[in-house]
Amino acid sequence: MYLATLLVNAGEMTRAKKYYKHALKIDPESIDAHFSLGRLIQNTAEDPSEALEYYNYVISKDPKHHKALCQLGILFCEQGDTKKAVKYLKECLTIKPKYVPGIVSFGNLLFENGRPGDAAKYHIKALQLNPTDIQALIGLGNALYEMK
Repeated sequence: MYLATLLVNAGEMTRAKKYYKHALKIDPESIDAHFSLGRLIQNTAEDPSEALEYYNYVISKDPKHHKALCQLGILFCEQGDTKKAVKYLKECLTIKPKYVPGIVSFGNLLFENGRPGDAAKYHIKALQLNPTDIQALIGLGNALYEMK
């Protein structure tokens, strides 16, 4: 599992996927391996919906896994399913209200749905929690630009 993570950090995605799958052969119930493989697939695959299988497994074993809920929200947002994206991102933020990636993702969702003013509020909240979060800075910049 650690080798797969190192390979991701080194940009060796194909090899990392192989090692995450190997980790699942060793421990088929590993929540970490399912989550990490889901993220890898979501970020690199032509069809990121394959990641759903891995995230759904994580949620079935740990319904309060805020990171998996956030990734599901992002995935559904990318697929244009706003209703499901809102559901999962709200659930993530209910469990962990100060989870910066969840706050930023919800702000991005609002922006994508024509609500830059509301998006800006979420990005500001994220920046209050982590003033150097690059995604929040970009999101706030985009929202303010659209509001001008």
